[in-house]
Amino acid sequence: MPAFAEKHIETFPIRYSDRDRFGCLKLRTLLDYAQEAAGNHAEELGFGMTTLRQKHQCWMLARLKLRILDYSVAGNEVQVTTWPSGYERLFATREYIFTAGPEHRVIAEGSSYWIVFDTEAKRVLLASRELAGLPADTETSEHFFTDLGKLPEVKQAPVLDEVRIREHQIDVNSHLNNAEYGALVQDVLEPGVRPREIQINYQHAIPPGSLVQICSLRDGNQLLFAGLLDEAVAFTAQALL
Repeated sequence: MPAFAEKHIETFPIRYSDRDRFGCLKLRTLLDYAQEAAGNHAEELGFGMTTLRQKHQCWMLARLKLRILDYSVAGNEVQVTTWPSGYERLFATREYIFTAGPEHRVIAEGSSYWIVFDTEAKRVLLASRELAGLPADTETSEHFFTDLGKLPEVKQAPVLDEVRIREHQIDVNSHLNNAEYGALVQDVLEPGVRPREIQINYQHAIPPGSLVQICSLRDGNQLLFAGLLDEAVAFTAQALL
């Protein structure tokens, strides 16, 4: 494999259910496109879930940050360009560009941190050691965000919503799908209010049937979120409006 894998481009038809009541793309939709493109690219490069399962390993999304320039996408398709961009401590990193229209106008861009998880030992593995062949030169590979750090755990913030996790939200890993966290955040915002930038840190898997409390604090145009599961923080998020 070359030092830098070729960028993967995937086109997604915009389904009727991908838009909100105002005709804009849902935050959940963008997260869904991102995880689908990332998973398909990893398979192409030989380090996808199919390969990892043979070693009793799996990918887990740890952190994701997006800058959304335009939710009101005309047309019927969105293209996602994605590529692995190196390593950061335990994590493997990946970048995304979302474009739409005949001129391929950029509507969003972002970065993500992924971990490789040992499903038998139940521990996080060092990605740079387990994934020999992934691009690792972070100095020359393009990154939209260079530090997806920890976010404040606003456990004492007001509870804005309590959500029972349903079976249709669960994926093949038997926990809440990554994209659904975007929906949890979006649902506590006023209709028509959309983050122009958001970071989500996934801290603990949320199993089916869980009751998740969504807490939030606002400071000007910044919102902090925490998803509580049995009083433990399952995820944190930060949004700029």
